[in-house]
Amino acid sequence: MISSHLEQIGRNLDKYLLTYENFLLLGDFNADPKIQSVLNFCHAYSCRNLINENTCFKNPLDPSCIDLMIIKMPKSFEGSLAIETGLSDFHKLVVSFLKKCYK
Repeated sequence: MISSHLEQIGRNLDKYLLTYENFLLLGDFNADPKIQSVLNFCHAYSCRNLINENTCFKNPLDPSCIDLMIIKMPKSFEGSLAIETGLSDFHKLVVSFLKKCYK
């Protein structure tokens, strides 16, 4: 299922990468970043996931990392992490800081 969603995302990316050099995919992928379809997607688009810690605690005995931030230019971001906010019953909020200065 996730592979078909990633294929659809890839088709859209193919159009936009003709104009833009960077992208950020953010959300609840319901897929571990280490599964083959996510790894294949990241390899095909030269990108990587910035979140490397558990984000979903629906099963506290077996938490998972399913809330991902997939980015083409990872050096543009710093301090990526998942934080507990109390707003969700079992998901942490994923955050990162964009390293950009505007004059």
